[in-house]
Amino acid sequence: MFIMVTYDIEDDKRRNKAHKALKDFGIPVQLSVFECMLDKGDYQKMKKKVRSIIKKGDGVRFYRLCEACDKRTTLSGTGYILKEEDFYIV
Repeated sequence: MFIMVTYDIEDDKRRNKAHKALKDFGIPVQLSVFECMLDKGDYQKMKKKVRSIIKKGDGVRFYRLCEACDKRTTLSGTGYILKEEDFYIV
């Protein structure tokens, strides 16, 4: 599933820790935005990890984008949109 994570974390130390943790699950596309292609288990692990880092006053949003929504995602400017790679069984 395609997940977009955004966060607003007040403390620099927690913000850096969350950023580092999220890099294990996806790629940063903005300073506080990640795109992740995850299965259900990794999605739950990611949420648990982030929730263990944040404190009162911090905010993290996990957006699950459906396949149809993912196909309608567009980009202006630099960067790229994370796509699930095709794979073939031979």
